[in-house]
Amino acid sequence: MIIYIIVILLYLLLSATSVLNVSYTMDNNVHAMRGSYSGLYRKCFVFALPILLILGLKAPNIGVDTVSYINRYEYATEMMDNAATGSEMGFNIYNLFLSQIGCGWQLYLFITSLLIVIGYVVFLNKYSNDFGISWFVFITIGLFTMNMSGLRQSFAIAICLCALCVLSKLDGKRIYRYLLFYALIMLAVSIHNSAIIFSIVPFMYNRRLTRNNIWILLIIAVAALFYKNVVTGLLPSFEGTRYDEMSFDQNYAINPLKVLFTISVPFLCLWVIPTEEDGRFSSKISLMFMFACITVFFEMLSINNNQLGRMGYYFQSYCMILVPAALMSVNTESRSLVKLVAYVVCITYFVMGTIGGTLGIDNYRFFWQ
Repeated sequence: MIIYIIVILLYLLLSATSVLNVSYTMDNNVHAMRGSYSGLYRKCFVFALPILLILGLKAPNIGVDTVSYINRYEYATEMMDNAATGSEMGFNIYNLFLSQIGCGWQLYLFITSLLIVIGYVVFLNKYSNDFGISWFVFITIGLFTMNMSGLRQSFAIAICLCALCVLSKLDGKRIYRYLLFYALIMLAVSIHNSAIIFSIVPFMYNRRLTRNNIWILLIIAVAALFYKNVVTGLLPSFEGTRYDEMSFDQNYAINPLKVLFTISVPFLCLWVIPTEEDGRFSSKISLMFMFACITVFFEMLSINNNQLGRMGYYFQSYCMILVPAALMSVNTESRSLVKLVAYVVCITYFVMGTIGGTLGIDNYRFFWQ
């Protein structure tokens, strides 16, 4: 845990100071960056490097799924003809390519971690109004801990986040942006089939919701706790042969702290973040709130099957955008105190969720240790 605490304190320091001299402003449709490109590159390097090193240089026994990825990489050639992994041929081809050019496991892990980190950096550069706080949230209550174990799904999520940026990058070229978006989604699906859930995003894009709209969506999502059996009862028809032994109708032991955070964060942000003058949120803030509702929905379903909660990971990026937006919305006089409380809560959540957690990442070691 020591290495995590050191990195968290480093990000806490960086996000609380103006050492990087790069900031963002938010309007309805775009984020305009103030600062030089050199400042942008410096920011990305300073924030991304420590996490890249932790992800890419970890020992093989860090993360419960890491060993299975080692075996899959070492038998990359055999996996090309494996029926169980045939639907994820993109990942098989990726593994085979790096294997054929002579990459050992550790280099393979580092390259894959680099691609994952780049995905998050691209996303935050596009959507966040405070990169430092967003990165801090990513480490503490975001997807960092899952990235330490779920390599393949993390890769797919990073691609999906880049696909999301494509939608806003090509705003004036509707056909091209949708073609490129779905091309990236299909690439993500070929790495982890669950990425297909992200294909619904264009139907939510560029919509501006009122506060009442989001309240209703959040309540419906939380209410899934009561109708989850109906939903999970329909899922066996769509699970596919790879998951035909998975049960969707039994209760699983889940971390109540995780459920509490998943529910409370969007509600608190909704309470704090102001709407525009017309009573609606900006399209990007609205999208993040819709992401939050989907995350809450799948968190409720995870009580019947913990794997269903992983579907919500594709949308959990909302917290990296809404939390900084909420903190920036607090009045100047009390902002420092609110930030301090938020930092303490995030760190506490990380420590409590990591020590002895099911992901097996608490006793971190580098590969040479």
